[in-house]
Amino acid sequence: GAQAGVLIKDAEALERMARVDTLIVDKTGTLTSDLPHIGKIHVFDLDYRSSEILKLAAAAEYKQSHPVARAILKEAKKQKLALPDIDESDVKVGYGLKVTMGDQLIRVGSVRFMKMEGITLPPRAEQAVEACHQEGHSQVCVALNEKLIGALEMHATVRPEAHQVIHTLRDHHNIKHMYIISGDHEAPTKRLAEELGIKHYFAETLPQNKAELIKQLQQEGKMVC
Repeated sequence: GAQAGVLIKDAEALERMARVDTLIVDKTGTLTSDLPHIGKIHVFDLDYRSSEILKLAAAAEYKQSHPVARAILKEAKKQKLALPDIDESDVKVGYGLKVTMGDQLIRVGSVRFMKMEGITLPPRAEQAVEACHQEGHSQVCVALNEKLIGALEMHATVRPEAHQVIHTLRDHHNIKHMYIISGDHEAPTKRLAEELGIKHYFAETLPQNKAELIKQLQQEGKMVC
């Protein structure tokens, strides 16, 4: 196991693996590469350029370490953007964050976060979000003060070994039930499940709710641990 890079808790855990019939996997970093990449930058306010929207998002995410933040910062570095100084942050885990820049307030996060913050999505933004989700991508919205000015399309890359691993587990290791659990939106999660041949999935699940969801499945007799 050590030679293969696998950490085994103890002998009992190894023995119990033979009885496991259910696999529940997280989406980002497990089935997909842990670092997404920015596809398209949508501009909803013509007073701003795409580079300015990326700059504000990167400035807000500067101290964050999650995959989306790293992808945004990587693209900003690639474009050699100088980031403005940020005063403070107020992170809402699973939704987004807001920071102050001088007398301006920057919000960066999901559509759900924007709506929670009372930010109105113009028709163009609603259409872009819908198209993005239908294509299996997610979006990070950027608002300045009380106005949505743009959004970043985040494209996930399925790990090259994911298809073969899922196939092997299903056909050769008695894994009868498979679930994807993700904090991402319904459409991209569903699309990935269909691509990998996984029938069941849970989308828009916050990090703190994932363990409870697994307990619920076990109580309902839908899995053997």
